[in-house]
Amino acid sequence: MIFQVLIYEMNCRELLELLAEYIEGELPPELRGEMECHIEECPQCKLVIDTLKLTIKLYNCLEPCTLPEKIKEEVLGKLKALHERRKHGTFKG
Repeated sequence: MIFQVLIYEMNCRELLELLAEYIEGELPPELRGEMECHIEECPQCKLVIDTLKLTIKLYNCLEPCTLPEKIKEEVLGKLKALHERRKHGTFKG
């Protein structure tokens, strides 16, 4: 009797769907291993991962900033108005 071993190989689309969980370290070990195997073999996905990691690192180096109170109020007012229009079905956009 011949046994055929099926090896599951992750594709780029599946990797992208799991990207956030991978970066956050929230994937089960077996999925993480599959992603790392794919990344080793796929230069495009490796570039995506490396770029995202660098972007996060650069973002974390930024100092927090605060918006002036007037701008906060303006943005919140517009968001509330948008929410009300959507709630009442008058949103056009």
